Amino acid sequence: MKRFLLFALTVFVLMLLGACGNSGTKPPADQLIVGKWQATEPMVMSQSGMVVTFANLKTAYAEDRTSSSSADITLSGSMLPQTIEMSFNAEASWAIQGEQLSEIITSADIKMKEKISGMPDFGAIFAQQMQAQGTSTSTIIVLDKKTLTVQADGTGMQITMKRE
Repeated sequence: MKRFLLFALTVFVLMLLGACGNSGTKPPADQLIVGKWQATEPMVMSQSGMVVTFANLKTAYAEDRTSSSSADITLSGSMLPQTIEMSFNAEASWAIQGEQLSEIITSADIKMKEKISGMPDFGAIFAQQMQAQGTSTSTIIVLDKKTLTVQADGTGMQITMKRE
């Protein structure tokens, strides 16, 4: 469960992409990041028989250094009686220093799309634990007017997003 939470937090961090240092006439990172972004492909993690997929990842960065993100989460594996589908929505604050993006989740709402008899609502548990994680960081690999790519410092996972 802790690895899933780290993965979920990593995904969120990756959705809240940062920016590179300035060179030439390139706008500052905190200006380049502002706007709406969408992941180019689903993120999938498989571990200990559990597969976690984040699809339809979207993040909107605001000039006031807040952001909102959404995604569809799917959990599957032999430990579960059936595939679990959840919706993910989160709000965060962000800061960029050099090539580092730091983010703090200020609110998270994760809900199971369908209740499963005899199973707790994992969404509420995951949302609470994500908020408790504190600051997360990622390293900016690419940031320009069309593309964002970051690598989560905690897991090494990379994600690429395109501006909507």
